[in-house]
Amino acid sequence: MNVVFCGLVPPDLPPGHRAVQCSSVNELNGQADITVVSDSVPGWQDVRIGGRSYLVSDNLSLEIIEAAEAAGYAGVWASSELPVRLAALLRAGETGEVRQLRRPLERTTVVPGDAPPQRRVVNRDDFYGDEHRPAKIKWPVEWPESNRRRNSARFQENAPGDDLQVIPQQYVPRQTIAFNSAGGGKGKSVLTAATAVMLATDPRFHASVVAVDLDPFAGTLARKLGVSPRFSILDWINGAVDDITRCLTPVPLPGTNGNSRLMVLSGPEREEDGAAITAEVAQNLLTTLQRRFDIVLVDTRPEMMDATLVALENAQHIFLIDVPDVTSLRNTMKRAHILADLGMLHKLHMVLNRVPKLSVMRMDVVDEIPSATEVIMIPEDIGVQVAVNRLEPVGLSRRTRKFTRAMSGILKQIVPNYVEPGKNTGRFFSFFRRRVAF
Repeated sequence: MNVVFCGLVPPDLPPGHRAVQCSSVNELNGQADITVVSDSVPGWQDVRIGGRSYLVSDNLSLEIIEAAEAAGYAGVWASSELPVRLAALLRAGETGEVRQLRRPLERTTVVPGDAPPQRRVVNRDDFYGDEHRPAKIKWPVEWPESNRRRNSARFQENAPGDDLQVIPQQYVPRQTIAFNSAGGGKGKSVLTAATAVMLATDPRFHASVVAVDLDPFAGTLARKLGVSPRFSILDWINGAVDDITRCLTPVPLPGTNGNSRLMVLSGPEREEDGAAITAEVAQNLLTTLQRRFDIVLVDTRPEMMDATLVALENAQHIFLIDVPDVTSLRNTMKRAHILADLGMLHKLHMVLNRVPKLSVMRMDVVDEIPSATEVIMIPEDIGVQVAVNRLEPVGLSRRTRKFTRAMSGILKQIVPNYVEPGKNTGRFFSFFRRRVAF
């Protein structure tokens, strides 16, 4: 096969295949068997190549995929997937149909043409015979109601591969989430970082997440995620960086193979630089990020400044963070009444952080909470402080198990019908089943 690479360095091809390199789309004549074009080549959107042509991009996005489909490309690949995708196409031959590496064993019934009806058997030797007609059986099979084990959730959800662990997908709507508090030191940045990590690492969501630090008096959100950003939001405001995506820092997470679905936008670390984040800047920033990411998490400043109000107005959920202290809770109740007067009561959620095992206060001494939702309790966990001091992402460390379990109260408000990972789904001997790290 002749494979043409436009704007790319040809990889090593198996024997019998020839690679041709070109630098411009004008050199493409549409005569190649496979054409691979880079999105860095000017004018790739306006070329109608036809045939089996594929686009390779370093930064995949919905806009690039839609433009490639409109231009007639057969598919869009990531740069890291180019050798694997191309090798699969070349192995498939002229048809270009990639054969699946694995498929579940189908239950079939082999019945000879002149033989009486037989019992259900699987004969591998006669499976592809001309005189045999294998009949596929639809799954799940209607088992008798009296057989409880066959009607269990194990056979209904994981069939036909009963030995495999199936993780059902959950829909996560596109939304903006704001974390706010009436003062500093409440754990607002830690909860923001933990929520971002748990949403990005859960294999059921497949959501792209960005965490934005709009608290210039702290600027610690990136450190809570264990990264050291090169650029901050101040570089984009001052014009040192023209594209906001260059200021985003990927957060390395386990199991992502370098393609992390979590990005962080660091805020200014000096208090005098916080005045640069105006209401107009905050609105343009959130509008841009909402188009490119599924979930936008905003760590706002405690003061009700213009940028904070813009973030709260754009958010679908507002989590008001506080600690079990009577004086601090009274200030938080005042903040909750202010948000209720601004028409944000329907998206307000109270979070009580660092709750000790033993009760240290009476909730009746606090004014009535102007929220219809229950208060989310996050227990005190020394493992959180250990993970933060070791620059480990909070929510992935084994030291923070109590904290991670309690974070499901926040995720239930974000994800509809959220199911906690690790719950028993009806499997027999679930204690011995393989655990998936979330």
